[in-house]
Amino acid sequence: MRRLLVLLLLALPVPALALTPGELLQGLRAEAPVRARFVERRDLMALDAPIVVEGTLSFTPPDRLVREDVAPEPATYTVEGDRVRVEAKGGTRTLSLAAQPLLAALVLPFRATLQGDLAAIEGAYTATVAGDATDWRLDLVPKDQALRRTIRTIGIEGGRTIRKVTIEAVAGDRIVTTLAPL
Repeated sequence: MRRLLVLLLLALPVPALALTPGELLQGLRAEAPVRARFVERRDLMALDAPIVVEGTLSFTPPDRLVREDVAPEPATYTVEGDRVRVEAKGGTRTLSLAAQPLLAALVLPFRATLQGDLAAIEGAYTATVAGDATDWRLDLVPKDQALRRTIRTIGIEGGRTIRKVTIEAVAGDRIVTTLAPL
């Protein structure tokens, strides 16, 4: 009887351990360049139909993030340090993230996640993790009151890599970006 009980206990599935935000970010930290294909669906309350954008994202440590849109309109956004270079429709302009708090708030989760920078995440967001190392969701709620009037939550989902980022706006807009490694 005792042997049967031991065999039954060994046959039971072992639950995966829950992650903390710090453990998750350390596991995602990119030591080498990372590239992914993306499809982004923007459901905006002001429009009758969604906007779908396709392209690639790349991150080169320590802080270079490049988004290349190929459809519906080509554009390239390069973030390095505090600067964002936008190349679109034959023109180029450079912006400061410090002067664009909403843009900075949207860039930070991507970069800080790939940098493994828990302090940056927790400085700007209240972070909670659900799931385990193979299937997790990181929910970020802005701490800044002005930002909370625009962004409700940013949800980042994945396993070994980031698979999806969902931005929920207070006004009902929703942006879902699905990623696939290249």
